[in-house]
Amino acid sequence: MYPKLPDLRIAIIVRTKDRPHLLTRSLQSLVEQTRQADHVVVINDGGVSIDDIIRKFSHLNIQRINNTINRGRAQSGNQGVKATSCSIIGFLDDDDRFLPEHLESLEKAMQHFDARVAYSGCRLLQREIVGEQTVILQEKAIGEFNDAYDAERLSYENYIPLINLLIDRSLWLEVGGFDESFDVFEDWNVV
Repeated sequence: MYPKLPDLRIAIIVRTKDRPHLLTRSLQSLVEQTRQADHVVVINDGGVSIDDIIRKFSHLNIQRINNTINRGRAQSGNQGVKATSCSIIGFLDDDDRFLPEHLESLEKAMQHFDARVAYSGCRLLQREIVGEQTVILQEKAIGEFNDAYDAERLSYENYIPLINLLIDRSLWLEVGGFDESFDVFEDWNVV
């Protein structure tokens, strides 16, 4: 049995735009964590109002950032990191969800191995949606990301999704965060 180590302070950065129904599901997955996040930063990147949703999840210690115009995924992610003083950061976009033991498992891995980054596996789901993407009829697993770390492979294939990671915030700042000139693949550029 490992000795009990001090808890880390974890912030989760949630980027969203015009998908309140998905944001609700993402935030609900934070409520269901066996280890709660210490700080949740939700960046509404120029989208519809999310005030009602944030009120429903006020017990999550949410800090909301409302961009009046869309600044993009990279800049929004960097905004979220700058808004927290927690020592560890993770990302949960509005179309993703954490499994209940996600934060607890990664925190333990960081503590026991004195790691600055830890990652887990995740499932890739296909959704059957009706209407304006508001009613999800069913989801089915169509794949997973759960491979061992391979630096060479990572140079040509992004097989570690951003949602899988917890990162020491000081390391994030050392590497400069997301390159804001990227519209997509900003996560691969950092990993």
